[in-house]
Amino acid sequence: MNTYLVITCIADYDAGIGNSICDMASKLDCSILQCDMSALGQEYGIMAMLSGPWNAIAKLETQLAQLGKKHGIPMQLKRTQPKTYQQNFIPYNVAIIALDSPGVIFRINKFFNEKSIYINELSTYSYVTHQTQTQLFSLNMTVLISTDSHIPELREEFIELCDELNLDAIMEPEKS
Repeated sequence: MNTYLVITCIADYDAGIGNSICDMASKLDCSILQCDMSALGQEYGIMAMLSGPWNAIAKLETQLAQLGKKHGIPMQLKRTQPKTYQQNFIPYNVAIIALDSPGVIFRINKFFNEKSIYINELSTYSYVTHQTQTQLFSLNMTVLISTDSHIPELREEFIELCDELNLDAIMEPEKS
């Protein structure tokens, strides 16, 4: 039976921590089930979920703590279990591109939260267009909609919110 471990850390961009974590996991025969690594300004953020036999995970926890201490990087480690759901869901992808303005991400999160829709994954980034030098942002998310939901009504409410906020958005079922 596998044991599961979640890792989060923020390191200097050039510290090579992502490579070190992957190397340690590989040498201990642990699987990286999910991993997000991203440059965040001058920093590098890492979130990962690994699995392996309990003794390999225990060794990995010790090695990661030593790695963090050696490089002065706070490592957060937490044992976990795979996510289970009490009802059936349909995954939907949501994509938004709009002028970058404060509060938009909050409003989108609030919309789904008020409807008890799980946000399974969310990523955003801001950028400046090459043509007009306009500051835009992009939001991509996967939400889990209950099979009991009336999807056309939900989609209509979502599009109305996006129209109100002047957002270019789509919401469509995830394709395998």
